[in-house]
Amino acid sequence: MRNLINSSESISAQESLAREFEQWQKLFYDDVHAYFAKRNTKRGEIALESWETRFTKFLDERLPVLANKYQQLRLKNKLYPGNFVYPYYLEGFMSQTGDAITSFLEQCIDDARRGNLDIYRVNTSRKSYDLRQLLSPKKKIWKSILVFPKPIGYFFLDIFGRNDSKESTATILGWILLMAIILLLANIITISMIESAWRFFFPVK
Repeated sequence: MRNLINSSESISAQESLAREFEQWQKLFYDDVHAYFAKRNTKRGEIALESWETRFTKFLDERLPVLANKYQQLRLKNKLYPGNFVYPYYLEGFMSQTGDAITSFLEQCIDDARRGNLDIYRVNTSRKSYDLRQLLSPKKKIWKSILVFPKPIGYFFLDIFGRNDSKESTATILGWILLMAIILLLANIITISMIESAWRFFFPVK
């Protein structure tokens, strides 16, 4: 998108966002409105599609809530060039679609300056990401992996009448039993060795 803002200016985040919408407004008039004003409806349709592709991408990345609202707006204000009456092509375009788009842009500009869009904005700075949110899913996965043998441990504890054992005990026992099964299958240990270890840690009362 053309850079219409002097990057050296020191402006608020709200004003910066408002000016971005003003850029989109100017591009709409320069790239789309102008063709319909010249009665070139074919080029106008192509220009509108191109402008909307870029504009909706901007909304998706920065203000997803507004992207949905814009799509709903356009569904209610579709373009039907075949209904235009010569020579009132511009009037037909604005009546069907253009007025809705310009009103949307004007509202966005006003809301941006008032700070009404702050709650919808997506911060695109990588440094601003909450690391806890990024890491929490991984933590949940690791936690699930660590405790998944717990039911096995409880099962064996119930068999031997030790269902009052702590959760950590069941989890540790579950891991021990899994490791024991793996070692048995690998012929590294025998069943008698497992029985001896069991009696040592859980002596019969």
